[in-house]
Amino acid sequence: MIALAGGSTAAMGGAGHSLKFTEVCVANIDQTIDFSHNYGSWVEVCNNGEADVSLDGWYISDDATNLTKHRLSGYGVLKPGEYRAIFFDHNAADGVFGPDASRQVRFKLSRKGGSLFLSQDGTSADLSLSYPPSIPRCSYARVHLQANEWQHQGLPTPGEANASLFASEQLPPPEVSCDTRLFTEAFDVRADFPAGATLRYTLDGSTPTLTNGQTSTDGRFHISATTVLRLRLFAPERLPKRHRHAHVYI
Repeated sequence: MIALAGGSTAAMGGAGHSLKFTEVCVANIDQTIDFSHNYGSWVEVCNNGEADVSLDGWYISDDATNLTKHRLSGYGVLKPGEYRAIFFDHNAADGVFGPDASRQVRFKLSRKGGSLFLSQDGTSADLSLSYPPSIPRCSYARVHLQANEWQHQGLPTPGEANASLFASEQLPPPEVSCDTRLFTEAFDVRADFPAGATLRYTLDGSTPTLTNGQTSTDGRFHISATTVLRLRLFAPERLPKRHRHAHVYI
C-alpha cells in the first residue's frame, strides 16, 4: 500500500491504483440532493488513470473487517479524469425513497469521523480513507489531485474537481440585531460582520452560498412583510460559518 496524507491509501497496480478518493462530505445538511431525494453524506472518487473503470460491483465499507458491507450498483463507468460522488443512507431496501434509491449505500457516515474502504474483490482494500469530524456544509478534500495534502473546504464540489476555498478556521457568525419575532409592522435588521468578509443572504429559505443568494455590502435589511432571512459569511482562507437566520412571522 502507498500511504497518502489526509488518511488515504491506494493499492499498487490494477484499477484500484487508478482510482482515488478525492473528497468526503458527511454533514451535507441542505446542499446536494442524493438519489433518494435526501441530503445524504457522500464520498467522491476520481479516475486518475488512462482507462475506463466501472464502479458497479465494487464493495464499499466503513469496517476494515467487513469489506463487503455494501456492493455498488448504478454508478456506471468512470472515464479517465472523471469524478463521481457515491451517496450514503436511505437505500431502496430500507424504505420508499424513489426509483433511484437503490444506488444509495446502505450505511451512514459518522459526523465524529471515521474510515472508508473501497475493494474490487471484497478480500482486500484497494482504497482507504480516514476522515476527521465533520464541519457542517463543508467537505474534507484533496488540495490537489496529485498531492498528499487534505484540508476542509467551504465549497463542496461533488462530481467535480475540488475548489480552492481551503482553510482550517471558520468565520464567526454575523451579529444580527433582531432574531425571530412576530411581524406586526415594518422594521429594520442590522447584521454586523468583520472587514474582509462577504455577507451573502437569501429570502427564499435556501442556504446562502457564493453562487446562491445575494450579497449585502452593509448588512442592513428593511423587513416589510413576512420574511425568512438567512445569512452566511465568506472570506478568503476561512471556512464559511453555519448560516444565521431570522424568522419573521405574521
